[in-house]
Amino acid sequence: MRRPVVGEVHVSYSQIYVESDPDGTNPGLGEAFAGQSGGLCGAAVPGAMWLVTGLHTGSVGFTVEVHDEAPPLTPGWEDVVEVSFRPVSEGTSLVQWAGEAAWDLELPVTDYRVRYSARGMDQGRDLDTRTAKEPRADSYLLQFWPAPPGPDQVIRQTSEIAAYWHEAARGLPSPPAPSSGPRPNAWPARRRNGTPRIGACTTNGGNGAGGCRTRRCAVPVPATSSGSSPSTATWCTRSAHRPQGCSTRWRCCPRDEPARPPV
Repeated sequence: MRRPVVGEVHVSYSQIYVESDPDGTNPGLGEAFAGQSGGLCGAAVPGAMWLVTGLHTGSVGFTVEVHDEAPPLTPGWEDVVEVSFRPVSEGTSLVQWAGEAAWDLELPVTDYRVRYSARGMDQGRDLDTRTAKEPRADSYLLQFWPAPPGPDQVIRQTSEIAAYWHEAARGLPSPPAPSSGPRPNAWPARRRNGTPRIGACTTNGGNGAGGCRTRRCAVPVPATSSGSSPSTATWCTRSAHRPQGCSTRWRCCPRDEPARPPV
């Protein structure tokens, strides 16, 4: 067993990714979770995974392990899901939001089973934004081992926020049949080199209070943030001004409307 990532990683908008497409093209959130029963690790599109965290912004504990065979289920992890994953290139990385940092996972191209385990998701959600002086709220363990493809599974559910994500994922339509054309729910954002990329968020400068930069991203949010129930509004668009102190706005759309970038 080896551990290519140990320590803390920074998350934004409660998300971090595993990417293997050499062109930097990755699924939007609706595509990543389409047809799944679990809402914490979106792996519906080959070669990519969308990982959800409780904390919105800041550092979380994060470990990646690569095993030769299925590891035992470790006690103490409150929420656990499994998915199948196959890289589309030799270059698989754990990537922060907008490509701000990345860690090479050194995965050969083969079929893997992936277990994503979480602890403290509700505490991370309640904290929302973690500063350097605050103690860690949530931690995550991402484990890979060779295995034939299989359906995703929710192995353990404890936190309220994980239950919400699972319900949201189950309300998404099944993924469409494979096609050589463009993906229907994809939108441009940024690649690691700053050019447009699918599956992240866009950043515009200088239009927030005090010269804040504005980040816009189509993300799912708990019903309490939007004032709507999950049955009527699941996917919302957040326009969040950074640094702290600037305004935050939400715009929600019906569940059956594909998430899309703000106008």
